[in-house]
Amino acid sequence: NERSVERVAECEMRNDIGEFHLVTYRDRISGQVHFALVKGQIMRDRPTYVRVHMPHYLADVLGMKRSDASWPLEDAMSFIEAQGEGVIVLLGQSEGEQELIQRVKHYQEEDAGQSAGKRESNPDLRTYGLGAQILLDLGVRKMRVLSAPKKMHGLSGFGLEVVEYIGGDAAASA
Repeated sequence: NERSVERVAECEMRNDIGEFHLVTYRDRISGQVHFALVKGQIMRDRPTYVRVHMPHYLADVLGMKRSDASWPLEDAMSFIEAQGEGVIVLLGQSEGEQELIQRVKHYQEEDAGQSAGKRESNPDLRTYGLGAQILLDLGVRKMRVLSAPKKMHGLSGFGLEVVEYIGGDAAASA
């Protein structure tokens, strides 16, 4: 597997939740910037708490609580802070204008009691590959993934193994 991301900068970071090591990556193909927030010491032979996070503007910036944001960024950071170790990969793909409008329209239908159906987000294989490359660079091999269970084909090809999925309801108990 050829690497398409490169580590370009890193520093210590502190916010209201805690302290993390911030590692910055650049995608050599698209030029997009991705971040990894690392807490504690990553050990290859021990499962690591992992959240690969796609931006969700309404949840991450406005704090909106909806069912399609099972692990808002703040909740994932709080959970990993409480555990004392883990990695959050923040992929640089931002939601487009149309996607934001469709998301709010979906919520409008839910609020009106209409059957809006479930919004599906289907990250492509390239998205999984970007997250996998970043995790490998950080030394992650076995993962306790902060997400609802999902089929992630091809992760074993990167040398990554999911040993557990942890749903968003665990954030409340952290």
